[in-house]
Amino acid sequence: MIGRGPYIEVLRQACQQARLGQGQTIMLAGEAGVGKSRLVAEVSAIGLEAGFSVLQADCFESGDALPYAPLLDLLRGLLANPGSDSPTAALTPFASDLTQLLPELASLWPDAPPAAPMEPQRAQQRHFQAVAQFLARRKSPLVLIIEDLHWADESTLEFLLYFASRVVGQPILLLLTYRSDEPNPVFQLFAAKLERARLAAELTLARLPAAKVELMIRAIFGQGWPVRAEFAESIYSLTGGNPFFVEETLKALVTAGDIYETDGAWTRKPLAELQIPRSVQDAVQRRFVRLSEPARQLLTLAAVAGCRFDVTFLQVLSQINEDELVRCLRELVAAQLATEAGGDYFVFRHSLTQQAIYSGLLVRERQSLHHRLFDALEQLPAEAGGPASRQAELAEHAFQAGLWDRALTYSRRAGERALALYAPRAAVEHFTRALEAARRVFHAAPASLYHVRGQAYEWLGEFESARLDYEQEANAAHLAHDPRAEWQSLIDLGFLWQGRDDERAGGYFQRAFGQAYTFNDPVVLSLSLNRIGNWYANNKQPTEALAFHHQALELSKSIDDQHSLASTLDLLGAASYLSGDLVAGTDYFRQAIALFRSLEDKQGLAASLVHIALGATLDTETPSVSLVESIWYGEEALAITRENGWRAEQAHVLSELGIGYGRKGEYRRALELAQAGLDLATAIEHQAWISYAHAALGFVHLDLFALSEARAHLEQAQSIAQAVGSQHLACFAAHYAASAMLQSGAKAADIEAVLGLAIEVRPAPAAERTDASWPSLAERSIACARAEVALANGDPALALETVTRLMAPAGAADDHPSDEAARAGSITLLRLAGEAQAALRQPVPAEATLRQAQRAAVDQGALPALWRVHAALGKLYLRLKQRTKANTEFQQARAIVQGLAEQVPAGDLREQFLRGTQYLAPAPPPPTPRRAAQHEPGRLTERERETVALIAEGKTNREIAARLVVSEETVKSHVSHILTKLGLSSRTQIAAWAVQIGLTPKT
Repeated sequence: MIGRGPYIEVLRQACQQARLGQGQTIMLAGEAGVGKSRLVAEVSAIGLEAGFSVLQADCFESGDALPYAPLLDLLRGLLANPGSDSPTAALTPFASDLTQLLPELASLWPDAPPAAPMEPQRAQQRHFQAVAQFLARRKSPLVLIIEDLHWADESTLEFLLYFASRVVGQPILLLLTYRSDEPNPVFQLFAAKLERARLAAELTLARLPAAKVELMIRAIFGQGWPVRAEFAESIYSLTGGNPFFVEETLKALVTAGDIYETDGAWTRKPLAELQIPRSVQDAVQRRFVRLSEPARQLLTLAAVAGCRFDVTFLQVLSQINEDELVRCLRELVAAQLATEAGGDYFVFRHSLTQQAIYSGLLVRERQSLHHRLFDALEQLPAEAGGPASRQAELAEHAFQAGLWDRALTYSRRAGERALALYAPRAAVEHFTRALEAARRVFHAAPASLYHVRGQAYEWLGEFESARLDYEQEANAAHLAHDPRAEWQSLIDLGFLWQGRDDERAGGYFQRAFGQAYTFNDPVVLSLSLNRIGNWYANNKQPTEALAFHHQALELSKSIDDQHSLASTLDLLGAASYLSGDLVAGTDYFRQAIALFRSLEDKQGLAASLVHIALGATLDTETPSVSLVESIWYGEEALAITRENGWRAEQAHVLSELGIGYGRKGEYRRALELAQAGLDLATAIEHQAWISYAHAALGFVHLDLFALSEARAHLEQAQSIAQAVGSQHLACFAAHYAASAMLQSGAKAADIEAVLGLAIEVRPAPAAERTDASWPSLAERSIACARAEVALANGDPALALETVTRLMAPAGAADDHPSDEAARAGSITLLRLAGEAQAALRQPVPAEATLRQAQRAAVDQGALPALWRVHAALGKLYLRLKQRTKANTEFQQARAIVQGLAEQVPAGDLREQFLRGTQYLAPAPPPPTPRRAAQHEPGRLTERERETVALIAEGKTNREIAARLVVSEETVKSHVSHILTKLGLSSRTQIAAWAVQIGLTPKT
């Protein structure tokens, strides 16, 4: 512990805070051999002394191919040594999930039902919850240590990220060590996430300076006097102050007899005669060759087995008796090459020791030893942890031994298990080995292997790698004359390209659809129908999409495939929405949500939740769900996608929620969510969701009258949407871009050019329209924008005609909105219709339509829409010269605006919002001479004037009473007289009047 006093003090304080329920995570970093493990041992002792339970697990170099490896070791250790804090009972509620994770635990809970089948991401979340809840429920405070985290698999890192956020507020100290000199992109991403979320503090151990190395040498040899300077400098120069290398160098010198004990004191040969090792490998090898032959054989087998080794298994493999095994183990411990780890397991004292011994073997030696280990492992009975629970180890040894047929079998099984545990990084490693083994055996790899590795890459968001694998899958299927595998590759490629290049995705889906009819398989045909239907829906042909989805629905029902049925209902809902039929779409989504919940299909559920949420955020449609319900659905979808790490789906729902909160007027939350959606979509390079996030940000900025920012976002959104071929996203962005341009004073021709880029088709005239030609959602967005432009450019008749067509049900040709549409209609369309009617001098229908819009806005809780309706009513009453009514409407609009302004981040954005609203909801005109005379300050007494001035300062009655040295009742009487004399109705109006006439305390 020389030179580590400050670190120990920090960790001691962390233990004290954890004991008080202030849990935290600490990352202990440093190069190999710098003393991290020694410091961890000291923390363990401190924790045990303070009454903590101390649990420790280690990661090993091959561990990145073993999902949850350190966590499984932790559970095995707990269950092997149950004490007063026995974990068995605490784990019972999670038995099904944990036995799936660790099959050898099944004997502890023989009556536990099997884990319910679910998608891998959901299964992973269940595992996280099981382990985290168990750790949090322990009776005593906990120090949880995981060493060498740079070697951890991705699933373990994801769990620790999940767990670190739950340590806060728990009596838990989570201590994680890692090598700072071993770059690992996956680990670096994990560390960056911890830092960004401020979930961990980091301590970095540095090498020892020369003076501390000299103290270390004295401590090791128990020497009370200084070490000779030339020897200390030589050791420091060689080791650079790395404590492990200092120890190994001194051990090698002692073993070689260069340092020896005489008369109870240590001495050494002259410096010139010392054979100082030049590296850790050299130091370890010098001690290794001095072991007895049986000990060397045992340690060599252990080095091939890994940093941690089962001595009972190695005893059988090396065919030595128990006495000889114990002698060998004692020899290894005495040589400080290995140490006992509990149970039948020993570990190398340091991973560098294992690496030094392994690297000293010839290639043929390694292969032979890996072969021996593989044969022994494969023959183990199930009760001794046979092949079923050792797939990854068997795959590693078979591959290193060159046993290609067995490597293919076990690597594939290990990869499939990694996928089932949602460990895609480990799966990629196993499938890569399986592909190499397949080439060695068959000179070509099967399409199915490229398919599963492509899936793993796709889950990781590595597009190019996934694309190459799916294309290899297609080539392999073609060469093998396997049409079913060719069909699967087309589906895979279509899914992969969807959202990046819809035209290319459609090509793959169309080819897959053509092939599907050659198979006598309703599942294949149903999936193909849904994929091609969804492509049509995304490419402005929702009517065609509905036909395909209805065929798929009938097939799903005929074969009673509940997952297929739920997916088809979800796609029918999406196609119905895109076709403009929100009522039917919402019904399909509600059915899909109920079915996905019953199937515990979280991924499908999240998709349907975010889709149905769209029903309240489309301002050209009659809402099918309330705005409050829509946001509730969106928040549930966001929670699911965050829990399961579904980044693409999360980016989508963040943007959707940004629009939803924007429509409610919760602008700060809306901007945060939409920006988070853009950041995430950009990080994963998902072009469709980048476009949607820009559109969401553009919509919110437009609502805040930040026109330049709105136009920048909306132009980006439209450009990207057109590049990926997403017609409905392009039209959505163009709709709001037109509004921003209109408010910026752009010419009608320029606005029309933007709208024309998005879509060319106008809604069919009412007399010609049939159900089949009912305008799609994209067409309706553009039509609404054109109505807004027509109204602003002095053509209210065209605006009213367009809006009426959009609001009327199919086949209707009325000149005003139908009663059914008006009762719960689109607030935007109703407001535009009312404003157009007012411009056409139709005051009665205009007032009625705007009142309908007002009721719809109140019902929806859409405050931004509500203040605009009040402003439109105010302008209508001004046109009718009903100034009192007009001022009332404008006053209500301004009151809502003031409340909304509090939801806007302070600064330029809030000022832009308030400036923009002044035009639509102007302040009342100056009072008439008679009204002004009524409000003359002279009508008030001196004490009433003082009261008015204090009200303008925002003082309460109690504060005014204290200032004027009167009773609170007297102040209430003054306020009542002021309201009566001035003809006002509220303290706010008193304050406004005081400001208007310049009445201040000094006057």
